[in-house]
Amino acid sequence: MLTVWRLTRCGSMPSSSSNERLVAKRLAPAQQKTPVGARREQPARGGDSARRRSRPTPDCNASAPSPSFPTRPVTLAVALASSAALWAALPPLGWSLLAWVAPLGWLWLIDRRQLDGRHPYRALWLAGFAFWMGTLHWLRLPHWATSFGWVALSIYLGFYLPAFVALSRVAVHRLRLPIVLVAPTVWTGLELLRGHLLGGFTMASLGHSQYLWPTIIQIADLVGAYGVSFVLMFVAACVFRVVWPNPYRCGVVPDQHAATEASETAAVDQPTPSHEPPGSTARQTAETSVAKPVAKSETGSPVRSTTTTEPTAEPHAARAARHFTESKKRRTGSKPWFRPPQGGRFDWVPLLPLGGMLAAVLIYSVLRQRVVPGEASGPRIGLIQGSIDTELKHDPRQRDRVFREYFELSLRARSERPDLIVWPETMYRDPLIVCDPDAVLPDGATWTIADVRRAERESRRHLGEVARLLKCDLLLGIDTQHYTAHGVDRYNSAVYVRRDGTLVGRYDKTHPVMFGEYIPLADVFPWLYRIAPLAGGIRAGQRAIAFDCRSARLAANICYETVLPQVILRQVRRLARQNREPHALVNLTNSGWYWGSSELDLHLACNVFRAVECRKPLLVAANTGISAWIDGSGRIVRQGPRRATDVIVRDLRLDGRTSLYARLGDWFAGLCLAACIALATTISLTPNGWLRQRLRRNAEREGRC
Repeated sequence: MLTVWRLTRCGSMPSSSSNERLVAKRLAPAQQKTPVGARREQPARGGDSARRRSRPTPDCNASAPSPSFPTRPVTLAVALASSAALWAALPPLGWSLLAWVAPLGWLWLIDRRQLDGRHPYRALWLAGFAFWMGTLHWLRLPHWATSFGWVALSIYLGFYLPAFVALSRVAVHRLRLPIVLVAPTVWTGLELLRGHLLGGFTMASLGHSQYLWPTIIQIADLVGAYGVSFVLMFVAACVFRVVWPNPYRCGVVPDQHAATEASETAAVDQPTPSHEPPGSTARQTAETSVAKPVAKSETGSPVRSTTTTEPTAEPHAARAARHFTESKKRRTGSKPWFRPPQGGRFDWVPLLPLGGMLAAVLIYSVLRQRVVPGEASGPRIGLIQGSIDTELKHDPRQRDRVFREYFELSLRARSERPDLIVWPETMYRDPLIVCDPDAVLPDGATWTIADVRRAERESRRHLGEVARLLKCDLLLGIDTQHYTAHGVDRYNSAVYVRRDGTLVGRYDKTHPVMFGEYIPLADVFPWLYRIAPLAGGIRAGQRAIAFDCRSARLAANICYETVLPQVILRQVRRLARQNREPHALVNLTNSGWYWGSSELDLHLACNVFRAVECRKPLLVAANTGISAWIDGSGRIVRQGPRRATDVIVRDLRLDGRTSLYARLGDWFAGLCLAACIALATTISLTPNGWLRQRLRRNAEREGRC
């Protein structure tokens, strides 16, 4: 009660009764162990116990700060501000310059000694969840049931922001590594993890905000799109260090361990104020204990007394801070690059690595774009973009409407004499039927094998008639039904048909979208498709195919596959091992599910980076948009409209440049991910880490501890 009365008299006691009880409970043990004016035995061992004994007991005459309860929503506000800035840097707003400074709020939270709030990492997750809810809002458009996927995906992706802050804080505060290197390394490693975990998702990456700036993204042929994210976070960290200097390096804030040791040393020479009246026995004892000289060992080294008085907080802490700062100045001298300008407001040293990084990026970009070796003319290709919004419901009239619109647009493109016409994903609505010699019918089928073989011949004949009418080769997005010995396999395919009506090849999508094109475990539990809006799942293809068109080889990929760099990289490598490396990539996609939303722009950004990473032109034929013609430098040469019809016909210019990324893959981002794993291991193995705590609890249960 004496402690509560003293805190109330000093004006530092919270008003609520619950906080009063909490303060009294926390400070009561200190009052019981060390009464005012009494001596306290110190443990023989140092370390944490030595630092704890230097903490003063609360007293009205001391100017130590009162107990605080960090309930201010500073963490949430700052994290939300950075999330909002990054959202604005990406489509639909596309204010790309904001991406260079958007992470400043997160970096400030990393640099702080302690995060505000009772549950700061919950606040960080909430900020990440809000960002992804705003960025992926288009997931709710295909069907009301996809709103559950929208929320579930945002919940999962929201965990990457607190993971970024937590791992970075370990490296900055425990390992004392510079934030300029820590933040971009951790961010890049987590982006790589996000691109592979649970099927992978790389849309709305930090580097994707720069897809309209070819000068910035040329380094993607070395380190991929993840490397561009590294550059942006590196620049943001340098800017942060300029406006918020490192307190340890500049000597503005003393090192915690050095300050603690200095305060303990100063405590021997400082008298302890006593609240006992003059002349009392307790006060005389306290004054006498200070006047005693320090004992020495046999070797002459000073030995700390086993008993001492409790030091006062403010004079000793202030003296330790001044001592540390003055010694720091004596060691570093008056060189301006070792300390911030007057007032400690700016530190210009981080501008050196910032300028070096930007100079390296710009010089490499200029050199790579100056000459395109081996550039030659290829076939003339026409991209057909219809505008038909797609719904998850069966409408027999939709099939005729889709075919009529795309056939009329193809007739318009024929006037420019193309060698190849490309239709988007699944825009040829009649399925391609394939029947093996040993095929069997699925359970409950009402048709025979003879009907299936007749439908196979009819589907091929119809494809040949369309090619003969248009008098050019066709690359069409189509559904495939393959009857095999174990049932029916369905694929999302692209077929190549010669102008004479010959079907020469078929590519099956190798990376179906989870919950978009198939449901996990639905092969074991078929009833899952009855409660989902999907009529049935598709299987993944096993081969990469390159189609010959005049003097060029074209590799087709479908929709979401260009979102994941490892999928396109695997396709190009497989074809290269077969001596069939493609000269260009062709993406067939149906964006009619998203009704002209920002998903179209986010997907286009991914396509731009795939072109730079492989140094190959990438052509996009998209229903409702955005169709595009992208060269090997990531420049969008021609772009279709949003939710409108268009025809793009151009001559393909072959790019003879090579790519380090195409040979080595995600080597750079892999190193960053390895660093993240090392930091996570550091957290688990620290004295307060979850692994050490778990081992300690198990040992206590078994009686070994």
